[in-house]
Amino acid sequence: MLSQSQTTQFIKTEPPSMSFFPCAETIQPFQCNKCPNYQTSSSVHHRSHHNEPPHKPILTCRKCDFTTYSKLIFFRHRIRDECVKTTIFQCNRCPYNFPNRTQLNRHTRYIHGIHCEQCDFTTPWKQKLVDHVIIKHLSDDQIQWVHCNYCASKFKLEKYLRKHLKYQHPKPDEITWIPCEKCPLKFKLKMQLKRHMILRHLHDSEIEWFKCELCTARFKYKQCLKEHTIAKHLHESEIQWFECGRCTARFKYRHSLKYHIVAKHSLVSEIQWFQCDKCRAKFKHKQNLKNHFRLKHLAENEIRWFKCDHCTLRFKAKKNLKKHMIGKHLPEDEIRWFKCEECTSKFKFKCALSKHFKRKHMLESEIQWFYCDYCPSKFKFKDDLVRHGKYCRGRRLKKVELSGVGVHIKTEIA
Repeated sequence: MLSQSQTTQFIKTEPPSMSFFPCAETIQPFQCNKCPNYQTSSSVHHRSHHNEPPHKPILTCRKCDFTTYSKLIFFRHRIRDECVKTTIFQCNRCPYNFPNRTQLNRHTRYIHGIHCEQCDFTTPWKQKLVDHVIIKHLSDDQIQWVHCNYCASKFKLEKYLRKHLKYQHPKPDEITWIPCEKCPLKFKLKMQLKRHMILRHLHDSEIEWFKCELCTARFKYKQCLKEHTIAKHLHESEIQWFECGRCTARFKYRHSLKYHIVAKHSLVSEIQWFQCDKCRAKFKHKQNLKNHFRLKHLAENEIRWFKCDHCTLRFKAKKNLKKHMIGKHLPEDEIRWFKCEECTSKFKFKCALSKHFKRKHMLESEIQWFYCDYCPSKFKFKDDLVRHGKYCRGRRLKKVELSGVGVHIKTEIA
């Protein structure tokens, strides 16, 4: 139970009347020297401004040296912004000044950012700098990889794994499909729908083109413009190369390095194969499966044909139209020739130069041979192996019909 002294602090007592004081009638009211219309009791003014009661804390302004015991006066000081800015915090990277260190720190973070010690990357966030160093500057053996439990994929950052799980291995009830308003297709991501709209349904006049500042090229996607700038306008010394850790190959783009590792260095058991629903074909890369489906299984009326402006030919793939234009219709002085460094040969296509170099100038010890599974033959090019394999396997298989059912039986042909 509270004592009487403890309960008095909760009891609001009425102040004594002015008649209680003998000198109350002789006290003159206090007149404000700033405004003539404001006046108050001199006792109130004296108590608020000249007494220093020990039980009241001193209120100090953080922006200047102003102090007071009165909350009302302190509040008025803050609202009227009467601070005398005696301390100035100056940025050491630009001429801006700030009244306090908090604003200076905020300015430094968002305007000047945190710099990477190995490149020109800048960010206001420390975690983004850490992620940047892991992605750009650490080698594969220095990275603590995060593995997917459902496939062979691995990632440098956990957020990439979460994104991969969300879009590649979602539960059926977690998928929210986004339908296209102009065709029956639907997509998991808004970004995929946007790309589809630009590629399939928007007219050229409706597209927001990304134009190159160094030439007349323009692109539908910002990433394509970036890749064009790297491929066409940057010097080799300015390019950030992506080097393979297992051979001497290097690439201008990260996705090219990933493609190379899967194609050249991954074991069959490590590859995530993409199986065609219409046939037995399977591919190492999802884009190859899409290309296969478009070229082999789409009906004539479902195909988006690429027509030549100079003749009646049409193509299912844009790259085939481009090859046709270079090979048939482009004048020789407009062709970008690929010249061999070992001889005087020149070619219209880079792949033709690579085949020429491998066929004519590469040592046998440097060649990655393609071996036949059915005979001792070996080939420099995979296309030759595939062509030979169909012939060789056909000779070793004999089709026998049993009870109206076709069965393939391996038989040795002398």
